[in-house]
Amino acid sequence: MKHTEKILVAKRDSVVNHIPVILNAAQTMDTDSNPTKVLTDIDFQWMVRKDAEVDPDYKQIIPYIVVVKHTDEGRKFLTYSREKGSGEERLLGSRSLGFGGHIDIDQEINTRLDKQGMLNAFNLLCLSADRELNEEIGLSDGDYAMKSLIGFVNNDGDDVGSVHLGVVMQCMVMSDWNPEQREDGVADLRWQSLEEIQATVESYEVWSQLIATKFYF
Repeated sequence: MKHTEKILVAKRDSVVNHIPVILNAAQTMDTDSNPTKVLTDIDFQWMVRKDAEVDPDYKQIIPYIVVVKHTDEGRKFLTYSREKGSGEERLLGSRSLGFGGHIDIDQEINTRLDKQGMLNAFNLLCLSADRELNEEIGLSDGDYAMKSLIGFVNNDGDDVGSVHLGVVMQCMVMSDWNPEQREDGVADLRWQSLEEIQATVESYEVWSQLIATKFYF
């Protein structure tokens, strides 16, 4: 069923022309760039997922949410292990610091249209992120301290990255909040410092490796 659903994609040329990232690397937007403005310049489309998986001319859009909180020991990032049921079978067994998944056309799309009836990509990403975080780790609106779009991951070095674009969001949560495992595929939840993640970075999926080593938080 999931492979026949329509998901949000962008033409590869549109991504290359409008997103200032280095292929096979990750970086935050520079201070003179506005990530939400960049999103408005991309030609988003809906496409059947099974077709998008094998069409290199398109990138499937994935909100990739990094959950962070401040503690007495410093800043901590929420990480987990991808197990069966996490969605992307090619990443099973890897650790990750990004939550989220595909955006499908049935996700209350009418609430994400602007006054002209056009797709508002930023609102769509935010609402999709909210839903995924609630479903996966029990995060609700009252648990947020801040949520922001911080950049993109565009890695063409493997089968997964070649057909996906990660839109990286940072979700800062209240210091007393802790996750609730709500899906079997999201296992072994841990709060870790960036240094702890970097020390075992090879056990993480590629997008998380790039974020842990290339992004500034």
